[in-house]
Amino acid sequence: MARLFAEAGYDVAFTTAKGMLERVKATFDEGGTEAAVARYAKCDVLVLDDLGKEDATEWSVGTVFSVLDARYEDMRPTIVTSNYAPGALADRLARRGERVTAEAIASRISQTCRPVYLGGRDRRRRG
Repeated sequence: MARLFAEAGYDVAFTTAKGMLERVKATFDEGGTEAAVARYAKCDVLVLDDLGKEDATEWSVGTVFSVLDARYEDMRPTIVTSNYAPGALADRLARRGERVTAEAIASRISQTCRPVYLGGRDRRRRG
């Protein structure tokens, strides 16, 4: 889907949640954190892969919320992949105690995304 959006001329950001957080964190010393967050919050289409795999610190959960909330408020399309259904995702993101923000993330995803559950064998493994 990301490729199709990009070919149609949309500004697409495709990243893992962990990768997004690492890129934002890398800007701390440069003072560019706001611009780094804005890159993901303001692009036309964001594909956020593997949400729930990142370390669930107060900062990381808050940063994910900032990005997703800005996109929610601006009604920008976001594609999220996760190994966790929304309720389980909230539990996963709240594992270090940031329950309210974790539930807000899951709520925004539930309100703006249509779940597509993929079952079966791991598609990365051959055989």
